[in-house]
Amino acid sequence: METLNIIIQSSLIIVFTLAAITKRTSEVVKSSVRISSPGNRAQERGLKSRSAWSLHRLSVLVELSLLLLLLGHSRAVAGVVGMTYFSPPLFYTYESDARLASIGEIWLVSSHRQWTNSTPTAGGTPTPTPTVDPTSPTPTPTATPTPTPTPIPTATRTPTPTPTGSSTISETNCPQPAICSTISCPTSSDWVNPLAYGAKGDGTTDDSSALQTASNVGDVCFPAGYTFLVNSSLSISSNNKHWQAASGGTPAIIKNTDSTHCNGMGCGTVVINGVSGTSIIGLDFEGSNTTPPQWNNYPQGYNDAIGGLGTGLANTLIAGNTFNAWFGQAEVEFYANSCNSDFGNVIEYNTFKNCGLYGSVLDNFQNVSIHDNTSTDCSGGQENDNSSGCAGGNVWNHETLNVINGHGYRASMCTVLTGGAAAGANYSGNLVENSSVSGSGSCLWESVVGGTSSDQATYTNDTCSNGCQVN
Repeated sequence: METLNIIIQSSLIIVFTLAAITKRTSEVVKSSVRISSPGNRAQERGLKSRSAWSLHRLSVLVELSLLLLLLGHSRAVAGVVGMTYFSPPLFYTYESDARLASIGEIWLVSSHRQWTNSTPTAGGTPTPTPTVDPTSPTPTPTATPTPTPTPIPTATRTPTPTPTGSSTISETNCPQPAICSTISCPTSSDWVNPLAYGAKGDGTTDDSSALQTASNVGDVCFPAGYTFLVNSSLSISSNNKHWQAASGGTPAIIKNTDSTHCNGMGCGTVVINGVSGTSIIGLDFEGSNTTPPQWNNYPQGYNDAIGGLGTGLANTLIAGNTFNAWFGQAEVEFYANSCNSDFGNVIEYNTFKNCGLYGSVLDNFQNVSIHDNTSTDCSGGQENDNSSGCAGGNVWNHETLNVINGHGYRASMCTVLTGGAAAGANYSGNLVENSSVSGSGSCLWESVVGGTSSDQATYTNDTCSNGCQVN
């Protein structure tokens, strides 16, 4: 193919050259005919001179054409007086820089530059175009790397700080307090640390709002070693809500210094509003009563540490907590306006101390299990408001009641453990068993005030000692 191209190109150059010679010869002949008198001799001499110069230029063109053919230049553009430029299409094409050569009136331009009317620089030496092997592989373009997209930040939950003196709290881990080796504590995948929601835990800043926010978000894991001041009522109003003290040090404290914020029966610092599945485990609830405790009728008399309210209250677990020095009717009270006969409510392994009246008390409730609690200067049992209040299925088992100073209400009655004694209600379905009452001013109260023996609860295997009286 290369040989054929050379032959064709040579033929084209010869044809163009012969055409130029023929055209120039014709012009000379015509000019000679026009010379018809001796007065035109000077013109004849000039014509001969120009013809000779033209023939010399044609000779140069032939030589250059052959040179270009041998060099294989990619494009030739020739200009001669009376001859237009040409660009044979069969010449090889190479990827080379533009080059310019000037010999007489002939301009040569490489494949990347077209004919121009600019005057070339005289005396320049043309730079030969490098020969490129047509069979060489075409270089593979280098791919432009695709930029790595900037990741879009994902909204994340507020990070939980690691509390001092306790293991790390995470959504799936609230280090369990010691009581959980005795009872089955609930698990959660939604634990939150109240410190992450603005609680200070310094015992002087009111953390009521922060604790309420944390409880609304998830299950609250209270870091060890912190004291959370709460001088307002906190509400638990959704099912399966868990509050738990984390292990690793002194149990977290819920502290109240203003017992007057409650103004109704069942009001408390923590109020469980007729929902199911609540648990409060391992915390220390500290009120503002004294030692020995006082009884300040109202409004202090309404402020319970925990109030469980309503007919929908079910499957509630209050376990392993310490309650001390609360003014209210009770430190834990389950109260309903109409009979609550739901099952699964449990009060167990708690410590009650220095009560205004009761450690734990039921009012208009059935089917509650109260067992393995220890009370000092606190009464315990059921006390309905009127004779129509319901009871039955409530069991007190392995309860321990000790009297040192007596509860705050001791002026009018002894510190008691009872399966039901007030308002002439029927408590016959309740059971008190395997329990111990001791101390001067203590009572195991079996009879029902305003009722008959048929209204009494059942008492089995209980002990009353060290000044205890059975009524």
